Amino acid sequence: MPERRLLRELVAGMDFPEFDRAKRRIAVLSQMIVNRIQKCTNAAKPAAHLYGALKTIKTGMANRSMMKGLAFIVIVFPIVFAGDVYGQSPIQQFDDRILLDIQNTRTPEQTDVFMFLSKTYRYGDIGVPAGLFLDGVISRNEAMRQNSLFVASSTAISYGLEFLIKHIVKRRRPFIQNLNIVPVYRAGSTSFPSGHASTTFSTATALVMTYPKWYVIVPALFWAGSVSYSRMYLGVHYPTDVAAGAALGIGSAMSMSFLKK
Repeated sequence: MPERRLLRELVAGMDFPEFDRAKRRIAVLSQMIVNRIQKCTNAAKPAAHLYGALKTIKTGMANRSMMKGLAFIVIVFPIVFAGDVYGQSPIQQFDDRILLDIQNTRTPEQTDVFMFLSKTYRYGDIGVPAGLFLDGVISRNEAMRQNSLFVASSTAISYGLEFLIKHIVKRRRPFIQNLNIVPVYRAGSTSFPSGHASTTFSTATALVMTYPKWYVIVPALFWAGSVSYSRMYLGVHYPTDVAAGAALGIGSAMSMSFLKK
């Protein structure tokens, strides 16, 4: 299949014509927009700000790292998960079986731990970039302040895409889809993909890309993985919801890596 060939080449880091054509088209379109807005920069201050923002986006779009991140989302996401969110497909049956098995192993002590872990996602998503920014301000470290923007932007992009996909796919929560699944609490909204997995993996991936040291990689990925697993343990997300959220978060961080210093 052409998609699988593109995926293999993407993972191998090879060049392929489709990628280069898409990159050129985006760069040309961005340049056209920038040129039009540039004519208005002397007319009004907001136009100048808009011009600066679009110029930054143009630079990012022309950057291979951003295109790789977008390709990861656009190619990998549908190949792995498309067709598995509706009906009683083999994947749906697998999802149900995994959640029922996890449900049968719950204990009050474990439930308290996973409820706590599930609630930490906001602290990490907000605290990590905020901490980097404050540290950068205090130490007058411009690179650290820039990296805080990279982490925050990755998480914001991930959240926006996750919100959009949820409203398009509208997969029902496990405890609504299968009445045998009893959640620890009844979450609202829809199920696919997992927002907790998406934003935590986006934050963790961006942090790991910025500071690729073992003492950053291990706790960051352990935190993202624990929060993601907690969503299955609590009975509010299927394994494929969590896997899709993780893939979306990783792709979002990759797509914004042009901001990293």
